[in-house]
Formats: sequence, C-alpha cells, structure tokens
Amino acid sequence: MAAGPSSAADFIRRAFISAQIDHPHVVPILDHGEQPAAPGGEPVLFLVMPLLKGLTLRQRILAGSISIADALRLTIQLLDGLTAIHRLGVVHRDLKPENCLIVQRYGRDHLVLLDLGLAKIHAGPLISIAPSSAPAR
Repeated sequence: MAAGPSSAADFIRRAFISAQIDHPHVVPILDHGEQPAAPGGEPVLFLVMPLLKGLTLRQRILAGSISIADALRLTIQLLDGLTAIHRLGVVHRDLKPENCLIVQRYGRDHLVLLDLGLAKIHAGPLISIAPSSAPAR
C-alpha cells in the first residue's frame, strides 16, 4: 500500500485506533510499520494481523450452508463486534459480507469483522495516543 503524506497520517491514525480494539469479533491489529522506499519510489505502509483461515460470510451464503439458527448466531456476533468499535467512536463504513470472516473456534462458527480501512472516527476524546504511563488529568 503506497501512500502519500496525508494518507500516511490517516493510515497511522487508523492503525493506532484499530490496535486499541480488543474484541473477539474484530480482527486484532498486532503491529504496523513502514517499509523504506525503494529508489524513486514511495515507502510502503503495512499492518500486521493474525492469519485467519475461514470463509467470508458471502462465500458461506453462496454455498447455502447457513441455517436460520447459524444466521442468528452470526448476526449477534457481528453486532457484538460493531458495538465494540462504536464504543470507541469508530464507524466501520464498509460493512459487507466480504468483510466478515467465519472461522472455526472450539468447533463452532466464529465471525470476525475485518477491514477497518475506511473507518471514520467520531469520538476523538475517547481515544488518546498518550502513553499509558502519562499522568491522569
């Protein structure tokens, strides 16, 4: 992902916010960084996330392998993940079946919300980039 100056700042801001979301139904951001530019090129920004193996919600729907009970359980999991990001003042803005991955955990379907790349932050005061050792005000 090559990026210019303003998009680099946006990328870092979203990476930082995504890394603060600690919820089982939202993909965790483990780290982020920048690969130095090749001669004549731009630096490449990257995110580090766990490798998750599963099918997207779109793939499962097209395969016809979701019962009504499974659909309700997955919907509750999706809403639980969205609630977690909304509590941080973040709006996903790209919610679609391709951004919902269904993995197996303990032998059951487990939905993980992916791709906060278009996320919008609405509640600045709820999120701080101050070190955790900073004195409280």
